[in-house]
Amino acid sequence: MKDSIIQFVSILYHYDENHILAWKDFSVPVVLFVPKEHFSTVTELLKPCTNIQIHVVPEYESMPWFYRGEETLQLPTVRNEEKDTIHYIWHTHQKIFCLQQAMEYHDFLYGAYLDFHAPYELLDDSSTIEFIHKTFKYRQNYNLYVQHNNRMHIPGCWGEPDDVNHGDFTNNVHWRFCGSFLFGSKQAIHKMYNLYSEYFIEYLQSHEFTLTWDVNIWAYFEKTVEDWEPLWYVANHDDSLILSLPNVFQYCILAENDYFTAMVYDYPNYSPYHPMSTSYIDYNGLHCLNTRYVNYWIYEGGAYYYPDDDPTIRTLNVYSTFDPVRKCPLNYEIMNLETNITPRPNVFSQGIEDIRLYKSCKDGICFIGSTLEYSLNGNISMIHGQYDVNTKRYHSMRVIDSPYDSWCEKNWAPIPLPDNTDGFVYKWFPLEIGRLEEDPSDHNRSKLNILYRNPMNPWYSKMRGSTPFIAYMDHLLAVVHFSYDNTPRQYFHQLVMVNRENMTYMDSSPVFCFRNIGVEFCIGFCIVETSKRFGFWISQMDREPMYIEIPISVLMNGKK
Repeated sequence: MKDSIIQFVSILYHYDENHILAWKDFSVPVVLFVPKEHFSTVTELLKPCTNIQIHVVPEYESMPWFYRGEETLQLPTVRNEEKDTIHYIWHTHQKIFCLQQAMEYHDFLYGAYLDFHAPYELLDDSSTIEFIHKTFKYRQNYNLYVQHNNRMHIPGCWGEPDDVNHGDFTNNVHWRFCGSFLFGSKQAIHKMYNLYSEYFIEYLQSHEFTLTWDVNIWAYFEKTVEDWEPLWYVANHDDSLILSLPNVFQYCILAENDYFTAMVYDYPNYSPYHPMSTSYIDYNGLHCLNTRYVNYWIYEGGAYYYPDDDPTIRTLNVYSTFDPVRKCPLNYEIMNLETNITPRPNVFSQGIEDIRLYKSCKDGICFIGSTLEYSLNGNISMIHGQYDVNTKRYHSMRVIDSPYDSWCEKNWAPIPLPDNTDGFVYKWFPLEIGRLEEDPSDHNRSKLNILYRNPMNPWYSKMRGSTPFIAYMDHLLAVVHFSYDNTPRQYFHQLVMVNRENMTYMDSSPVFCFRNIGVEFCIGFCIVETSKRFGFWISQMDREPMYIEIPISVLMNGKK
């Protein structure tokens, strides 16, 4: 059954019908290794599940690292004498053996081992199975992203290897790794298998022929084998084994959809500046765009080029009236900055970056952006003010104090609050939303008062705000993004829906890229009501801006 890019593998050691039936909840491919005496019973219990294949577990004597020497194997001195028999400990070392065998039986790119009792005894959160299906079940036109594709992903209870005591790999259980879950690509699994083949018997010979647990051997390999670097992440013997799996997800590329459309505008030349990100607002029928122009150029490898050899980021903001019928700007006019705030000299970024336009509940068209040049404390700060499309000025600006004294504030998402005032999403884990309060003693300063602090899944801890929220299905919807520090950086996006009455999370779209994995930025977002499509203004590599559209159904319910 090839309806997934991963297969789960498990080994039945102790017969328990509840443990067996719990595997019915999995709709991704599963290979279960069971003892010969239970093969018929397990097969009958799981007969309706076409995604589950049953194999007889091989004898542990068939493993390449089974010890056949003359020395008598010893057991750890600190152990559960009833449970931790020589047979049981040998069985723990079958995990990677059976995982490797399953990868050879079936053509999958990724494999995961999960202890047989885990679905019934360890996984209590209903979102865990949902996470498995969402992350690993095959979806047409979707790809699996694994940031560290050639490393085994192994959760653990203890800290980083330099922070824990590695003095005893033999006689006490070493909980650097949990042991109940493994995930990796075919190549990573094969490498771990080869570690066993090469070093396991050597370990026995150098440790008084003491047969210790699998997790101890893994910790020993990590410490002593120079080129084996498993990706450790913190978890316990519960849902966190799977839910905390880092930086593994499915994504789609919108440009690969048949209903994707794109348009590139004829931008004016303001050399040495060139256009990048565009923000959009529909203000009572007046459709407005602010396009940021920058003076630098990002090479494909991620390096920056400055035409005047001065590594200072400079920003122009350009206003346009947008024609929603022709879907293009009607004019371009440079915005003039008007402020009493004294600019800071000799800073590496000048002007106001990444302006988001928003419809203020009391002040008409407003903006929020980030600035170093007009910061009041020398840190990168958020700044807000009014955006006058008639006089082409942005003015009445106030710098916003960081709620947590951060040295760099960016990407706050404007959101209308239930009391009809202006709000901003400060962060996404937890979901913190606040309202600006002007400092009565300093007309150049505001502060953000956090009003809502609502729970979110840890997945959203890496999210940043991209676009202002817009009305959608009686609630509020915006684009968010996260990125990885590769060369160049890799950006991914999601739509997130928030309840407009209580500011709680409601739903999100699948993860997507617009055209490719790379530096993609989007701060302009709209709904094209007449055609039931989403519109996005994006930039690529901080240049090459374009307007794109995709049917709403592609992102919100998976249907065209």
